[in-house]
Amino acid sequence: MIWKVFLILLFVFGCDESQKVSQPVEQKIYSIACEGPDGWVIHKTFNDPYDCYGGKSGVWRIITTESAAVYSNNCYSVVEEGNENE
Repeated sequence: MIWKVFLILLFVFGCDESQKVSQPVEQKIYSIACEGPDGWVIHKTFNDPYDCYGGKSGVWRIITTESAAVYSNNCYSVVEEGNENE
C-alpha cells in the first residue's frame, strides 16, 4: 500500500515538465573535400571526419547537411580557420 502512494507521488511531482531546463543543441558543421568527375567539391556534414569509417576503409560515406549521400575514395578533411583547436 505504501509503495502505491509513493508511485503516485513520484508521478505527480517527479514528472513535472516545467522543472526541465532545455539547452539548445548546436551541431558543429565539418567540411570534407572530395574529388569527383567535375573536380574537387567541398561537402558540409554534421559527422566528425576524424571519427569516420571512410578514413579506415578508403571509401568515404558522407551524408551532407542537405541529406545527400556522397560516396568517394579520394577525400580529406578541411580545417577551417578558427577551428584548429576544437
